Amino acid sequence: MNRSLIFNDFKSYEPINKEDDISMWNYMFVQNEVKRMEERLTLVSPWVNLKKEIEILFARDPEVEIELSIDGDVKVIMLRVNNSDKAEALERILPKEKTYGNVTVNIMVIPANTPDDWSILDTFEKAFKGNDAFTGSKESVTLFGTFQYVMFDPRVVQYPNDDISDANQIKSTLYQEIAKDVFEDTAQGVHFCTSRFFEF
Repeated sequence: MNRSLIFNDFKSYEPINKEDDISMWNYMFVQNEVKRMEERLTLVSPWVNLKKEIEILFARDPEVEIELSIDGDVKVIMLRVNNSDKAEALERILPKEKTYGNVTVNIMVIPANTPDDWSILDTFEKAFKGNDAFTGSKESVTLFGTFQYVMFDPRVVQYPNDDISDANQIKSTLYQEIAKDVFEDTAQGVHFCTSRFFEF
């Protein structure tokens, strides 16, 4: 390798010994890695991250397309759904808006009409029909009351995020955690969890 191509800013550098030469190579390597990390570190707005979360939940569903529209102070996340039942279900369980400080993000499902006789679990079943991130729902009656569960695939999912605690700014999480964040305002009393990975 032609070192003059790499050390073009160090033309006057002459290694005194082998160890000195190795130290300079190490220094250049670290500097290059720092520069690459700085280039990758791009902070994103919370509404962009919300769109990413919704996209992750429905990335494996061919009937749902998500887009973010920004017009000045007006920010809208739109879900275009090619299934009337699913659109109606999503309209019921998705929050109409999310607020981040003084910024409000509207969430719109197209089209959207909701029948009144769906239970909350029926609604999630219809919203995630055909989406293999979703594994089912169930209701459990115990001495302490009735509990409703919506279950997701137990795999770890990753997506780009401005989480600077990760060297590559990648968010690693579970579908259930994303669902808790996305549906926290509209699915009161529903417990999001994963299906069993193995039988005990």
